[in-house]
Amino acid sequence: MFKNVTIILTLFASLLCGAPTHLDLTSVGFNSEVFFQTGANGQCIAVTKKYDATKTLLKEKKALEYLAHTSYENFSAPQILNISTERNLLTMTPAHGRQLSELIHNSDFELLKRAVRKTALSFSELHSKTNTYKKKVPNSYLKQQERIEEGVKLLTSRRVRKKFDRLKAAMEKETLAPAVIHGDPHPGNLFYDDQNDQLIMIDLVSMAPSLQRDRGGPLARDAIYARNYIKLEAEYCGLTKAQIAELMEIFDTNYTVEIPTSTREFYDFFFYADMVHSFHTFESDEKALNEQAQFFYKTSLKSL
Repeated sequence: MFKNVTIILTLFASLLCGAPTHLDLTSVGFNSEVFFQTGANGQCIAVTKKYDATKTLLKEKKALEYLAHTSYENFSAPQILNISTERNLLTMTPAHGRQLSELIHNSDFELLKRAVRKTALSFSELHSKTNTYKKKVPNSYLKQQERIEEGVKLLTSRRVRKKFDRLKAAMEKETLAPAVIHGDPHPGNLFYDDQNDQLIMIDLVSMAPSLQRDRGGPLARDAIYARNYIKLEAEYCGLTKAQIAELMEIFDTNYTVEIPTSTREFYDFFFYADMVHSFHTFESDEKALNEQAQFFYKTSLKSL
Protein backbone atom coordinates (compact mmCIF):
# COMPACT_ATOMS: atom_id res chain seq x y z
CA MET A 1 0.00 0.00 0.00
CA PHE A 2 2.75 2.47 0.99
CA LYS A 3 4.69 1.67 -2.20
CA ASN A 4 1.65 2.50 -4.36
CA VAL A 5 1.10 5.78 -2.50
CA THR A 6 4.77 6.69 -2.98
CA ILE A 7 4.59 6.03 -6.74
CA ILE A 8 1.50 8.24 -7.05
CA LEU A 9 3.09 11.02 -5.00
CA THR A 10 6.36 10.86 -6.95
CA LEU A 11 4.51 11.23 -10.25
CA PHE A 12 2.43 14.05 -8.75
CA ALA A 13 5.58 15.82 -7.57
CA SER A 14 7.47 15.35 -10.82
CA LEU A 15 4.60 16.76 -12.87
CA LEU A 16 4.30 19.70 -10.47
CA CYS A 17 8.00 20.56 -10.36
CA GLY A 18 8.73 19.86 -14.03
CA ALA A 19 11.70 17.63 -13.18
CA PRO A 20 12.33 14.25 -11.55
CA THR A 21 12.17 14.41 -7.79
CA HIS A 22 12.99 12.10 -4.90
CA LEU A 23 10.31 11.51 -2.27
CA ASP A 24 10.83 10.58 1.40
CA LEU A 25 8.22 9.89 4.05
CA THR A 26 9.41 12.09 6.91
CA SER A 27 6.65 11.75 9.49
CA VAL A 28 3.30 10.17 10.23
CA GLY A 29 1.04 12.43 12.24
CA PHE A 30 -2.37 12.17 13.85
CA ASN A 31 -4.23 12.93 10.61
CA SER A 32 -1.64 12.98 7.81
CA GLU A 33 1.58 11.64 6.36
CA VAL A 34 4.29 14.12 5.37
CA PHE A 35 6.60 13.62 2.39
CA PHE A 36 9.64 15.75 1.50
CA GLN A 37 10.41 16.16 -2.20
CA THR A 38 14.07 16.75 -2.99
CA GLY A 39 15.54 17.89 -6.28
CA ALA A 40 18.74 16.79 -8.03
CA ASN A 41 20.86 18.87 -5.63
CA GLY A 42 19.35 17.12 -2.60
CA GLN A 43 17.52 20.21 -1.31
CA CYS A 44 13.88 20.07 -0.30
CA ILE A 45 11.81 21.81 -2.96
CA ALA A 46 8.29 20.95 -1.78
CA VAL A 47 6.36 19.22 0.97
CA THR A 48 3.36 17.01 0.27
CA LYS A 49 0.85 15.97 2.93
CA LYS A 50 -1.51 13.05 2.46
CA TYR A 51 -4.49 13.50 4.75
CA ASP A 52 -6.74 10.91 6.34
CA ALA A 53 -9.84 12.71 5.04
CA THR A 54 -10.80 15.45 2.59
CA LYS A 55 -12.27 17.58 5.39
CA THR A 56 -8.88 17.63 7.11
CA LEU A 57 -7.19 18.75 3.89
CA LEU A 58 -9.77 21.51 3.44
CA LYS A 59 -9.16 22.78 6.97
CA GLU A 60 -5.45 23.21 6.31
CA LYS A 61 -6.16 24.72 2.89
CA LYS A 62 -8.45 27.29 4.52
CA ALA A 63 -5.80 28.29 7.05
CA LEU A 64 -3.00 28.50 4.48
CA GLU A 65 -5.15 30.64 2.18
CA TYR A 66 -6.09 32.94 5.06
CA LEU A 67 -2.45 33.51 6.02
CA ALA A 68 -1.46 33.98 2.36
CA HIS A 69 -3.95 36.84 2.02
CA THR A 70 -3.36 38.47 5.40
CA SER A 71 -0.37 40.68 6.02
CA TYR A 72 1.70 39.82 9.09
CA GLU A 73 5.03 41.39 9.95
CA ASN A 74 6.58 38.70 12.15
CA PHE A 75 5.55 35.38 10.64
CA SER A 76 4.29 33.56 7.58
CA ALA A 77 3.19 30.09 6.47
CA PRO A 78 3.99 27.78 3.52
CA GLN A 79 2.40 28.61 0.17
CA ILE A 80 0.08 26.13 -1.55
CA LEU A 81 1.52 24.74 -4.79
CA ASN A 82 -1.13 22.18 -5.73
CA ILE A 83 -4.08 20.24 -4.35
CA SER A 84 -5.72 16.94 -5.22
CA THR A 85 -8.96 16.46 -3.27
CA GLU A 86 -9.47 13.12 -5.02
CA ARG A 87 -6.35 11.73 -3.37
CA ASN A 88 -6.34 14.04 -0.31
CA LEU A 89 -2.96 15.52 -1.27
CA LEU A 90 -1.73 19.05 -0.65
CA THR A 91 1.69 20.19 -1.87
CA MET A 92 3.24 23.34 -0.44
CA THR A 93 6.53 25.20 -0.25
CA PRO A 94 8.90 23.99 2.48
CA ALA A 95 9.27 25.98 5.68
CA HIS A 96 12.58 27.83 5.69
CA GLY A 97 14.80 27.94 8.73
CA ARG A 98 15.00 25.43 11.57
CA GLN A 99 12.38 23.93 13.83
CA LEU A 100 12.13 25.59 17.21
CA SER A 101 12.44 22.14 18.80
CA GLU A 102 15.76 21.64 16.96
CA LEU A 103 17.00 25.00 18.22
CA ILE A 104 16.11 24.07 21.79
CA HIS A 105 17.95 20.76 21.45
CA ASN A 106 21.00 21.68 19.41
CA SER A 107 21.61 25.38 18.90
CA ASP A 108 23.50 28.14 20.61
CA PHE A 109 21.62 30.03 23.28
CA GLU A 110 21.77 33.44 21.58
CA LEU A 111 20.03 32.05 18.48
CA LEU A 112 17.43 30.35 20.64
CA LYS A 113 16.68 33.63 22.42
CA ARG A 114 16.05 35.35 19.09
CA ALA A 115 13.74 32.51 18.05
CA VAL A 116 11.74 32.69 21.31
CA ARG A 117 11.42 36.46 20.96
CA LYS A 118 10.09 36.08 17.41
CA THR A 119 7.70 33.34 18.56
CA ALA A 120 6.20 35.63 21.20
CA LEU A 121 5.92 38.55 18.77
CA SER A 122 4.26 36.31 16.19
CA PHE A 123 1.60 34.94 18.52
CA SER A 124 0.98 38.40 19.91
CA GLU A 125 0.44 39.70 16.37
CA LEU A 126 -1.76 36.76 15.37
CA HIS A 127 -3.99 37.12 18.43
CA SER A 128 -4.23 40.91 18.61
CA LYS A 129 -5.17 41.35 14.95
CA THR A 130 -8.53 39.57 15.29
CA ASN A 131 -9.64 39.66 18.93
CA THR A 132 -11.51 42.96 18.45
CA TYR A 133 -14.40 41.41 16.48
CA LYS A 134 -14.50 37.72 17.44
CA LYS A 135 -17.36 36.99 19.84
CA LYS A 136 -17.73 33.23 20.36
CA VAL A 137 -15.57 30.10 20.60
CA PRO A 138 -16.47 27.30 18.12
CA ASN A 139 -17.87 24.05 19.53
CA SER A 140 -14.84 22.08 18.30
CA TYR A 141 -12.53 23.90 20.74
CA LEU A 142 -15.06 23.65 23.58
CA LYS A 143 -15.55 19.91 23.06
CA GLN A 144 -11.80 19.37 22.97
CA GLN A 145 -11.45 21.16 26.29
CA GLU A 146 -14.33 19.18 27.80
CA ARG A 147 -12.67 15.88 26.82
CA ILE A 148 -9.43 16.93 28.49
CA GLU A 149 -11.27 18.08 31.61
CA GLU A 150 -13.09 14.75 31.86
CA GLY A 151 -9.81 12.90 31.48
CA VAL A 152 -8.13 15.01 34.16
CA LYS A 153 -10.90 14.24 36.64
CA LEU A 154 -10.47 10.52 36.04
CA LEU A 155 -6.68 10.51 36.24
CA THR A 156 -5.76 12.86 39.07
CA SER A 157 -6.17 13.11 42.81
CA ARG A 158 -8.98 14.85 44.65
CA ARG A 159 -6.60 17.69 45.53
CA VAL A 160 -5.77 18.30 41.86
CA ARG A 161 -9.44 18.14 40.84
CA LYS A 162 -10.40 20.69 43.48
CA LYS A 163 -7.63 23.03 42.37
CA PHE A 164 -8.70 22.59 38.76
CA ASP A 165 -12.33 23.46 39.58
CA ARG A 166 -11.27 26.48 41.64
CA LEU A 167 -9.08 27.88 38.85
CA LYS A 168 -11.76 27.26 36.26
CA ALA A 169 -14.42 29.06 38.33
CA ALA A 170 -12.13 32.08 38.75
CA MET A 171 -11.27 32.10 35.02
CA GLU A 172 -14.94 32.01 33.99
CA LYS A 173 -15.56 35.30 35.85
CA GLU A 174 -13.10 37.06 33.55
CA THR A 175 -13.68 38.14 29.95
CA LEU A 176 -11.20 37.67 27.14
CA ALA A 177 -12.24 37.91 23.49
CA PRO A 178 -11.35 34.93 21.26
CA ALA A 179 -9.09 35.29 18.23
CA VAL A 180 -7.55 33.46 15.29
CA ILE A 181 -5.21 30.91 16.87
CA HIS A 182 -2.69 28.31 15.72
CA GLY A 183 -4.31 25.58 17.81
CA ASP A 184 -1.28 23.27 18.16
CA PRO A 185 1.71 25.53 18.87
CA HIS A 186 4.37 23.04 19.94
CA PRO A 187 8.00 23.70 18.89
CA GLY A 188 7.82 21.10 16.10
CA ASN A 189 5.22 23.25 14.31
CA LEU A 190 7.27 26.44 14.43
CA PHE A 191 10.33 27.25 12.28
CA TYR A 192 12.68 30.17 12.80
CA ASP A 193 14.39 31.72 9.78
CA ASP A 194 17.33 33.57 11.30
CA GLN A 195 18.40 35.15 7.99
CA ASN A 196 15.10 36.99 7.63
CA ASP A 197 14.17 37.05 11.32
CA GLN A 198 10.83 35.39 10.54
CA LEU A 199 8.76 32.67 12.16
CA ILE A 200 7.04 30.12 9.91
CA MET A 201 3.99 28.31 11.27
CA ILE A 202 3.10 24.86 9.93
CA ASP A 203 0.47 22.16 10.59
CA LEU A 204 -2.47 24.58 10.59
CA VAL A 205 -5.45 22.19 10.60
CA SER A 206 -6.42 23.33 14.11
CA MET A 207 -6.48 26.99 13.03
CA ALA A 208 -9.46 26.51 10.70
CA PRO A 209 -12.30 26.63 13.29
CA SER A 210 -11.05 30.02 14.52
CA LEU A 211 -11.42 31.50 11.03
CA GLN A 212 -15.23 31.63 11.13
CA ARG A 213 -16.52 35.16 10.71
CA ASP A 214 -17.53 35.97 14.30
CA ARG A 215 -15.86 33.08 16.09
CA GLY A 216 -12.33 32.49 17.31
CA GLY A 217 -10.25 30.23 19.49
CA PRO A 218 -9.10 30.71 23.09
CA LEU A 219 -6.06 32.93 22.59
CA ALA A 220 -4.90 32.49 26.20
CA ARG A 221 -4.62 28.74 25.70
CA ASP A 222 -2.71 29.23 22.44
CA ALA A 223 -0.22 31.67 23.98
CA ILE A 224 0.35 29.72 27.18
CA TYR A 225 0.75 26.44 25.31
CA ALA A 226 3.36 28.03 23.02
CA ARG A 227 5.20 29.37 26.08
CA ASN A 228 5.01 26.22 28.21
CA TYR A 229 5.98 23.87 25.39
CA ILE A 230 9.22 25.84 25.09
CA LYS A 231 9.76 25.66 28.85
CA LEU A 232 9.06 21.91 29.06
CA GLU A 233 11.32 21.05 26.13
CA ALA A 234 14.09 23.29 27.48
CA GLU A 235 13.88 21.47 30.82
CA TYR A 236 14.14 18.14 29.04
CA CYS A 237 17.22 19.32 27.09
CA GLY A 238 19.01 20.27 30.31
CA LEU A 239 19.07 24.04 29.99
CA THR A 240 19.87 25.68 33.32
CA LYS A 241 17.17 27.24 35.48
CA ALA A 242 18.68 30.66 34.76
CA GLN A 243 18.55 30.05 30.99
CA ILE A 244 14.93 28.85 31.13
CA ALA A 245 13.95 31.83 33.28
CA GLU A 246 15.56 34.14 30.70
CA LEU A 247 13.65 32.48 27.85
CA MET A 248 10.36 32.83 29.73
CA GLU A 249 11.09 36.50 30.46
CA ILE A 250 11.79 37.07 26.75
CA PHE A 251 8.50 35.43 25.81
CA ASP A 252 6.47 37.30 28.44
CA THR A 253 8.01 40.65 27.49
CA ASN A 254 7.29 40.26 23.79
CA TYR A 255 3.82 38.72 24.02
CA THR A 256 1.82 41.89 24.61
CA VAL A 257 -1.82 40.75 24.54
CA GLU A 258 -3.15 41.26 28.04
CA ILE A 259 -4.40 38.01 29.60
CA PRO A 260 -6.27 38.31 32.92
CA THR A 261 -4.47 36.72 35.87
CA SER A 262 -7.02 33.99 36.64
CA THR A 263 -7.25 33.04 32.95
CA ARG A 264 -3.46 32.77 32.78
CA GLU A 265 -3.34 30.63 35.94
CA PHE A 266 -6.08 28.32 34.67
CA TYR A 267 -4.48 27.65 31.27
CA ASP A 268 -1.04 27.24 32.83
CA PHE A 269 -2.52 24.49 35.02
CA PHE A 270 -4.60 23.18 32.10
CA PHE A 271 -1.47 22.78 29.95
CA TYR A 272 0.13 20.34 32.39
CA ALA A 273 -3.17 18.54 32.93
CA ASP A 274 -3.45 18.15 29.14
CA MET A 275 0.08 16.69 28.99
CA VAL A 276 -0.79 14.15 31.68
CA HIS A 277 -4.03 13.26 29.90
CA SER A 278 -2.34 12.93 26.49
CA PHE A 279 0.58 10.75 27.56
CA HIS A 280 -1.58 8.60 29.84
CA THR A 281 -3.71 7.86 26.77
CA PHE A 282 -0.60 6.62 24.95
CA GLU A 283 0.23 4.35 27.87
CA SER A 284 -3.29 2.93 28.03
CA ASP A 285 -3.02 2.10 24.31
CA GLU A 286 0.13 0.12 25.16
CA LYS A 287 2.29 2.35 23.00
CA ALA A 288 5.78 2.76 24.37
CA LEU A 289 6.54 6.31 25.39
CA ASN A 290 9.96 7.51 24.29
CA GLU A 291 12.33 9.13 26.76
CA GLN A 292 11.18 12.68 26.02
CA ALA A 293 7.48 11.78 26.31
CA GLN A 294 8.14 10.05 29.64
CA PHE A 295 9.90 13.20 30.87
CA PHE A 296 6.99 15.39 29.75
CA TYR A 297 4.52 13.08 31.50
CA LYS A 298 6.38 12.92 34.82
CA THR A 299 7.27 16.62 34.87
CA SER A 300 3.68 17.62 34.07
CA LEU A 301 2.34 15.34 36.79
CA LYS A 302 4.64 17.02 39.35
CA SER A 303 3.46 20.46 38.17
CA LEU A 304 -0.20 19.83 39.04
